[in-house]
Amino acid sequence: MDYKELEKGIKYSEDKRPPNRAWEYTYRRLRQRDIQEPGYWLHLERMDVTRLATEIIDGFLNPWKCRLPRPCTDKGWQVVINLERAVHQLPQYYASLATFGIEHVDFQCPVTLKGKRESIRNVIDSIYSIFLQIEGFGPTAASKLMHMALPDLFVMWDDGIIQRYCMPKQKLPGLKQAKKSYLAFLILMQENIRHVIESYPLASELTGPEVVQSIQVKHNNLSLPRLLDMANMAVRDCEQTICIPCMKKAKDKWDKLGLVTT
Repeated sequence: MDYKELEKGIKYSEDKRPPNRAWEYTYRRLRQRDIQEPGYWLHLERMDVTRLATEIIDGFLNPWKCRLPRPCTDKGWQVVINLERAVHQLPQYYASLATFGIEHVDFQCPVTLKGKRESIRNVIDSIYSIFLQIEGFGPTAASKLMHMALPDLFVMWDDGIIQRYCMPKQKLPGLKQAKKSYLAFLILMQENIRHVIESYPLASELTGPEVVQSIQVKHNNLSLPRLLDMANMAVRDCEQTICIPCMKKAKDKWDKLGLVTT
């Protein structure tokens, strides 16, 4: 995805935003919860089950089309209980990734987790798996909570994006069946954003971080993963084509990691 395609995709997303979406559920409003309560998204373990039900499931995930069972039902309340257990496992995982952004992270690089060295790839897989082990909690909801916790690193996706990009599968810790690989998606998104940076009109005159800053300033300081998410809506809806050079680079990396395209 080059810079022009990114801009076209962002415009498509802005024009398509549901006019009936309540202001309290818009992305900008959701991010403001971090201002009102520092660490709001990063530390969901601070919330009790009532807040998780009302603020996270009914107040974010379901308005954003995650289609989780409502907490007022027995099945939905069990999801809330399991979500509470899950988020208590996450602080150390998130802390180990806190300094990384999608444009420069090396997924094979080791970080310290629970006193041991672990690859960033494995840390991401573990976070994603923790969410998917919640019965009724799918890839869409998992990616949304991961993005809100670390908005510079994680990109949101949904079923349409997963299908459009033909994501490979991988085995995840704690899960019997292979799942569509969120790691593979992040690798592809990294190739996309690097293409965006390289094709920026003033790229030859600016450093990479300066290009990123210029793009973010133009779009009210939204993070790169959020801008990619917006542009992906145009790809998902077949309004834009998949970037073949980026996909080829990503597939080379998938192959080296043993990810299988299905």
